[in-house]
Amino acid sequence: MIIQALASVGKNRDEIAALMEISRDTLYSWQKRWPEVKAALEHGAVEANAEIVASLFKRATGYEFEETRTAIIKRPDGTQETRVEKVRKFVAPDTTALIFWLKNRLPDQFKDVNDLRHSGAVKVEHEVDAEIKELLKNNPEAKAAVRAAFETLYPGPYAIKGGANDARKAI
Repeated sequence: MIIQALASVGKNRDEIAALMEISRDTLYSWQKRWPEVKAALEHGAVEANAEIVASLFKRATGYEFEETRTAIIKRPDGTQETRVEKVRKFVAPDTTALIFWLKNRLPDQFKDVNDLRHSGAVKVEHEVDAEIKELLKNNPEAKAAVRAAFETLYPGPYAIKGGANDARKAI
């Protein structure tokens, strides 16, 4: 099926629809209507993913391959000879591919950031805050001055959550 072939070379559903000259919605309705279309899309994607995984593994571990070279040798008498040489080559493992593989396949053992979690409560109380609260509690003039300063700095009802009225209650 053409759909599976396109999916197996890495085409997504939008690209498949465009190549088939149908709308994306048509392809989606086909896969809902006919299970074999959905299966072809999924199977093709599995094939493409498997090929990429195999390539990544090969790149991460290194591999050998055979290269064929063709040389044309011209002789002084005007004749020529074609010589075919086969050469074995080795591609060393790729560090980036190794890191990618290990971080994704063994994330608990190969991660960059340690997960630090804190449990319990953290209470921070500043002496200055306590002194200011005590001063405002016992001094109506200071309280009025703070209210006036607040309303100057944060005019209007939406300046902070709840507006100035909530701030006055807090003071």
